[in-house]
Amino acid sequence: MTVIKKPAGSAFRPPGTGRQMAHQQDGLILSENGPDRSRCEMAGVLFARDARRRRVLLASSVLLMFALSSGTVFAQTTGPVTPESAQETVSDESLNEARKATARDETLDADGRKLATDQIDAASESLKAETRHKQALNLLKQDAEIAVNEQQRIEQVLAAPLPEFSAEAPEDATKEQLQADVTRAETETAEATQRRTQLEAEVVRRTTRRTTLSDLTAKARQALVELNLQLELKAPDGEAASVTKARRLALLARRQALTAEVALLEQEGPLYEATARLLTARRDLAARDEVVAGRRADAA
Repeated sequence: MTVIKKPAGSAFRPPGTGRQMAHQQDGLILSENGPDRSRCEMAGVLFARDARRRRVLLASSVLLMFALSSGTVFAQTTGPVTPESAQETVSDESLNEARKATARDETLDADGRKLATDQIDAASESLKAETRHKQALNLLKQDAEIAVNEQQRIEQVLAAPLPEFSAEAPEDATKEQLQADVTRAETETAEATQRRTQLEAEVVRRTTRRTTLSDLTAKARQALVELNLQLELKAPDGEAASVTKARRLALLARRQALTAEVALLEQEGPLYEATARLLTARRDLAARDEVVAGRRADAA
């Protein structure tokens, strides 16, 4: 078989005489004569098959790159999860049972027992993180529900004049009573100062955090994808059953924490927007309480 390059832009025909067949593939001319014909036909079939495979791979790669860059998800948002692993959850009770089983497992040496225990401890910390994320989301939702009415109530208090306190002590007041009044006023001042400081810090924290929510959400989602892939891996050969179970509990608990974190991150922005004015009103109220408590302390 002779392979001849087809000149660009010409109505090219293969040279030679006798029975010939021109077969064109990607700008190449395959000249087939006699016994070479079967080999040329086979080469054309293989070439076409390879071309189809390359097109499929290219299309798959482009689709995957588009999904990763745009955040588009076509089936699973958290990676491949089998029905079994998707239904698995971890609780404090299941961790306590795992601790007891690890302690009773006589097949474990000291290193294996420590490894299993460390994995269970990590799972416990993940469950605590899950609880914190859920509580934070619930608090934000509750504030959003009462934001309008609570803000109006606080604004009415802020609009009222500051109370005045007399420096003269009641004639029948004992020394102990006067000292108790001073202590109470100083305590109220300190509490109001602490509350104002915390609210001011929260205003700053939310302002900064809102600029990073997009990146944090993307990272948490990616971590969830990678964790689900780990859940589908087989246990290492020779690993003790107690260690395998503890390691899986740690992964499952981490998945629960990440799922709760993603839910919080996805809703933080809108909830911050809905409660922004309420937060500043609470800060202003705490500053007012601080002034009132200070005047009371001075009068005492």
